[in-house]
Amino acid sequence: MKADLYKLYQILLNRRTPISAEDLSHELECSLRTVKRYVADLRTFYEAPIETKRGQGYVLDGQSELVELSGQWFSTAALEVLLLLHLMLSRMAPESLQILTRPLVEKIELHLNKLGTTRTFPTERIRILVTHKRDLKHGVLQKVVQALTEKKQVQIDYESRSTSQKTTRCLSIQRMVYYRDHWYIDAWDHEREALRTFALDRVREISNLNDPVRTLEDTELDLKLRAGYGIFAGTVIDTATLRFDSKIAEWVAEETWHSDQEGVQEADGSYLLKVPYSNPTELLGEILRYGNQVEVLGPKELRDQVQSELEGALAVYS
Repeated sequence: MKADLYKLYQILLNRRTPISAEDLSHELECSLRTVKRYVADLRTFYEAPIETKRGQGYVLDGQSELVELSGQWFSTAALEVLLLLHLMLSRMAPESLQILTRPLVEKIELHLNKLGTTRTFPTERIRILVTHKRDLKHGVLQKVVQALTEKKQVQIDYESRSTSQKTTRCLSIQRMVYYRDHWYIDAWDHEREALRTFALDRVREISNLNDPVRTLEDTELDLKLRAGYGIFAGTVIDTATLRFDSKIAEWVAEETWHSDQEGVQEADGSYLLKVPYSNPTELLGEILRYGNQVEVLGPKELRDQVQSELEGALAVYS
């Protein structure tokens, strides 16, 4: 909050009766027009509950349900939404990141308690289920956020999940991605001169560098990394055509697999879904999840891959 706005707020906060615009003009050493602009700014940008008493001046609404928090006013419902977001963060992020947000949460809880109500946030009544969560090394998420904020490069020691190969990479982080309960970064790899996606749980060490990042346009990022299906997507190479059984057609029709998907309800109740993809790995896993309730109509290469996976699974139990 600007110094003059804060001074005006303090004047109103320390009074129980209205103060005229003229008196405020004298105390703030500014014009009447400026006083009115300051009052408007407090109301508009900080949602301050300032009342205008005809013939008397301005006063803070002492009966307002809004709560003041570091120069910003929030309703009780808004503060409870912030507590809900923190609860979600506690399930999604490592404990080291939660510690950073805890002071704010404690301040919110303190202000809610000051309201003198018996209303309490029902933490025990809210279930947030995170599946297959992977732990991150201490400080990784914070250093990624710092690099994004300061627009500086990072150096990481990375261990590939598929090969266990360890490499050191110098990166210009473009985006953070939270996908299916895991954190990733899209980054320009300076050694390989290419865009890559890295899973943060595979980062063994990370350090922030002073070199400025190489920034790519969003359109280029979307074209190269988000065109196909899944987190490790690249330029689209084909489109999968899937037919879902009528028993689950309604559910699948309500899902978004890809922003450019096409879906049609068939006369027999089945659902035909077309999904663009590049790397088929994640798409294969999603198809196999539906078992005999989905059939891959094309392309042939994808159909053959699904058939091979199913035959391999059957061989385990034969």
